[in-house]
Amino acid sequence: MSGHVAFVGAGPRAVSALERLLALHRAAGPAPALRVTMIDPYPAGRGRTWRADQSPLLLSNTSVAATTMFPASSGSGPDFLTWVRTVVDGGFPDWVRRDAEGLTPWAQHTRRLQGQYQRWVFRRLAATAPPHATVTEVRDSVVDLVPRAHGRSELILRGGRRVHADVVVLTQGFLPHRPSGEVRELGDAAAAAGLLHLPPGAAAETDWDLVPPGADVLVRGLGPTFFDILGLLFEGRGGRYTGSGRRLHYVPSGREPRLLVGSRAGLPKPAQHPARVPEPRLTHLGADRTAALLAAHRGRHSLPFAAIRPSVLREIGAAFGAAAWTWTDLHAPTAGRRFASPAYWQAFVDGWAQRESVGALDGRPSPWSDARAAVLAVRAVLDELDAAGCFADPASGPGPLAAFHREASRVTSGPPAVRFAQLLALRRQGLVVLTGPGQRLDVHGGRFRGRSDAVPGAVWHAEVAVEAYFAFGALESAEDQLMAALLRGGRVRPHRDPPSAGPSTSLDIDPHRWAAIRRDGTVDSRLIVLGMPGSAHQQSVGRAGLPRAGDRFFAETEQAARSVLDALPTPVREPRAS
Repeated sequence: MSGHVAFVGAGPRAVSALERLLALHRAAGPAPALRVTMIDPYPAGRGRTWRADQSPLLLSNTSVAATTMFPASSGSGPDFLTWVRTVVDGGFPDWVRRDAEGLTPWAQHTRRLQGQYQRWVFRRLAATAPPHATVTEVRDSVVDLVPRAHGRSELILRGGRRVHADVVVLTQGFLPHRPSGEVRELGDAAAAAGLLHLPPGAAAETDWDLVPPGADVLVRGLGPTFFDILGLLFEGRGGRYTGSGRRLHYVPSGREPRLLVGSRAGLPKPAQHPARVPEPRLTHLGADRTAALLAAHRGRHSLPFAAIRPSVLREIGAAFGAAAWTWTDLHAPTAGRRFASPAYWQAFVDGWAQRESVGALDGRPSPWSDARAAVLAVRAVLDELDAAGCFADPASGPGPLAAFHREASRVTSGPPAVRFAQLLALRRQGLVVLTGPGQRLDVHGGRFRGRSDAVPGAVWHAEVAVEAYFAFGALESAEDQLMAALLRGGRVRPHRDPPSAGPSTSLDIDPHRWAAIRRDGTVDSRLIVLGMPGSAHQQSVGRAGLPRAGDRFFAETEQAARSVLDALPTPVREPRAS
């Protein structure tokens, strides 16, 4: 094994793949030299999302104890919780110690603190690399990838530098995209009317000083970006909270706006429980049933998800404990519903808030939190079966297994409990209004107008409109010079399943090796795709590693590392890393 590997993008997924690559290199014993170059305009480990210069009001969407950069069984390094407990002993900047102080295992932490952990991991890996392995960091962007002789690639950097590599790994994360036609039309209409329209983007990179105090603001989106905005426009403007839980109260600064918030669903995803919820004991998909399925289908891709979907739903229903329930009640409670008036809609929101408060604010088990714990447990079983090559269904695309994963993610990836409590406090005080499902925005009479398809008579007007999400769409609309060059040159092609499908959000890659597939259908074993650009076949995109055995995140980063080693000149067949 010898050669040069270049990572394009150096966020946490790239660093995890680096950790696996170095572990495999070390396990192989004496070997020729390995050079690794991590290329990113942001510090390796942090990337764009986890930068140190962002506000401490921006929180991670996972708890302290549910975050790690090392596989649970490897013993290679500390998980985030263990690392946090060492921070208070000194040796770190004051802001790191402040962010770490008082954190409990199931608390939410600042995004910049997690970035510091990920940066620490990268530095540790670079400093302790095996003999004959070197890791270097280049702060720049790659704008083109040119094929050269002997299967090598020449990476053209924005700053003019050129890097030659034997294998390239695309780990770019979320790529910025051009807004949709609807959003562009709203922006054009706003500009013509002299209104402020803030397009999709990261909350940490938006100038919120543009939003006037006291303004009515129509917000489209109730995902993580909205909860970032909640922190920045209220606490970030000098407001503060007193009390806790159901008694949380917001003390205004007088500089905050009023947010009129809607989305397709009209409600945020279920809030995370503020304490560890015991994992349910599975009966329909327990250890014996899972072992039998593995024995019958491992490596054969012969198990249709439809055959076990009833067992999946029975597990969730048993945890929910209700005689009458549907899967839709959990993952899409407003789907297909119409509300007779705005008052009926607000009464529905009141009931939803009460239901969610039992787990998120009181910290007590509820049927809803128990059902969500069951969803996590059955997804772990599905991941195990999928990783073993059991399923006939792809885990992404239009099929039933992929549909279940999408629905399940709506149940398990909601906001931190503290943000949920703040949302309810602001709603009680009239500073946040949930306007309804099926939100539509336009400009009417010189102002923004918001309406809900599901709530007749619900009409709201505002001076400002905010797109509270990070634009993500077809690869062809990505505002990324490298991706455009790769597509234009045929070095990669979009994934389409079925082939007649419309625009794709993922590249076409070999489903086992993560190698890119060229426009002509051939496989480029020296171009490995990991993360969002490979989301057609990789299921852990958009989240960090979990400190549990068999976590899909680490299975995917290790597979990327193995594919890199297999593609290097004169490869050495390495033993499995611990």
